[in-house]
Amino acid sequence: MKYFAKEGLRFLMVDMVTKQNFSTNEILKRKYYDLAIIVDEICLPFLTEFVLDKTYFYETYHWLILTTPSNEDNTINFLKNASLNINCDVNMALFDNESDNWTIFDIYNPASNHEGQFTMKKLGHYNFKDGFRAKMTNNKYWVRKNMTGVRFKSAVVIPDPRINLQEYLTSEENRQSNSMHRFQSVAIRYCKEMFNFSLQIQRTNSWGYMTPNGHFDGLTTQNCRGFLSNIFKAFIEDCLVIIVSYLLMDPPRKINNLKDLTDSNLRAGIEDILIDRNYFVQTTDPVAIELFDKKINGNSGNSGFYKPSEGLELLRKGGFAFHVETSTAYPIIERTFTNQEICELEEVQMYRTQPMHTNLQKHSPMLHLVEDGIMYRLRKYWDARRPMCLENAKKVSFHVGLAEFSSGLIILSYGVCMSFLILMFEIIVSRREFIREILYQKNIV
Repeated sequence: MKYFAKEGLRFLMVDMVTKQNFSTNEILKRKYYDLAIIVDEICLPFLTEFVLDKTYFYETYHWLILTTPSNEDNTINFLKNASLNINCDVNMALFDNESDNWTIFDIYNPASNHEGQFTMKKLGHYNFKDGFRAKMTNNKYWVRKNMTGVRFKSAVVIPDPRINLQEYLTSEENRQSNSMHRFQSVAIRYCKEMFNFSLQIQRTNSWGYMTPNGHFDGLTTQNCRGFLSNIFKAFIEDCLVIIVSYLLMDPPRKINNLKDLTDSNLRAGIEDILIDRNYFVQTTDPVAIELFDKKINGNSGNSGFYKPSEGLELLRKGGFAFHVETSTAYPIIERTFTNQEICELEEVQMYRTQPMHTNLQKHSPMLHLVEDGIMYRLRKYWDARRPMCLENAKKVSFHVGLAEFSSGLIILSYGVCMSFLILMFEIIVSRREFIREILYQKNIV
């Protein structure tokens, strides 16, 4: 305690034996970002009500449990029953009377609620001479990367029941088709091999929307009820844009946002996927609602939703805007559009995109296992590149409207009028000379 006071650290010392009515819950409720808890072995029976609550074993709680050889087994049994996960920060200090040393152990369980294996590793030691010599030499999650084969529950949204789940998630062919679903699956598959865990994957046909009875369906309800340990999700993680074709359009390039598109004479369509159908049901954006009512809903005798190939073919013909995932659109555009048609395309964002990520339950330790290195490689492989417009091969054409040409017409009109007046003047002058000659000849006769 003197050391804490010397270092200016705030602390609270509680005698759990003499003050059994003291509210331990009040002590453990964090008011600061990190809380260190030092517990003597004789106090462990007073903490049994907390061992099943994983809230107190997140990495922001730093536990140090002091024990002796005579009570070592009881201390280990206490920790085996605790809700430990791979992100916990629990150390056990075992005192040795002969050497006057404390042996420090790192205690964790990859996933205690999923039959993970309780693990205890020696970190180092402590004594008055050497001080505290028990630090991890590597990142905590790298040291604990062997998750001992724990089995997590997961889910993926696949509206079409005809799709084979395993083939859908493992195949890398046609990467432009639902690429974010499958990208996430590949990333997690690599993590399974690296960190030694497995998945029980369920399928559902909905992301999770409120039903008439006031409850959510699909993925949301499964996650809220704790059925899932990890979720593969690609909500708006990919870039979703409206691609506009200015071919056959006059004047060019005056559409810079959604409102401009709504007020234009372009037709519009949406990629037929569950995300976008539900977006227009749920959105409160007045511009998006106006666009849907004016250009999409019941437009031209259809629903306004198209398969990517159909919508992009309409886009290629010109005078059409198509809202579509770039990972789906780019490969098709690159394969079927000419360079001139690619150069004529512009992109308008319908709604703000979200960063790509793997959704996890709140405080999930899996968050730290998805490293940037492998994700960068996978993004580079799965993300579709934007089609290139070769400027040197681009045909330059100018669209000139009446407004731009009006000054020329005015000048031409003035020129015509002046020419007519000059012509009339010349005719009159010529007639006068002719009449004079006739009169002169008569006078001579």
